[in-house]
Parts: sequence; C-alpha cells; structure tokens
Amino acid sequence: MSEQLRESLSALMDNEANELELQRLLKQVGSDAELRATWARYNAASAVMSGQDVSHMQLDISSRGRA
Repeated sequence: MSEQLRESLSALMDNEANELELQRLLKQVGSDAELRATWARYNAASAVMSGQDVSHMQLDISSRGRA
C-alpha cells in the first residue's frame, strides 16, 4: 500500500477525505489486501476508542459492500 493511500485512508477515518481520495480508496480496496486489513484495523481502533462493541469485527462483508 502506498503512503498516499495510507494518508487518504487516515483522512477518511477522520471525516476529512475529499471526493478524489474517497474514489481512490474505493477503486483500490478490491485489489489491495493490505489496504483492506489496514481499513479494518483503523475501524476497530476507532470503535474501541469510542466504547463500541467490537465482537462483530471478525465479519468480513467488504465484498457485499463494494457490490
């Protein structure tokens, strides 16, 4: 995963991503396993920090989400 994608993902998680960054991420997420794994880790960390239940985090519905 490139540093640019990592920065775009971080911006998305902070609700600061622009349309170009979002489109770049959505285009790459289907073919980049490292990006998907990082996205999942960032979401898990965010959920834990906000006190949410993370027991459901083992589910992978990314293929249905992309469809």
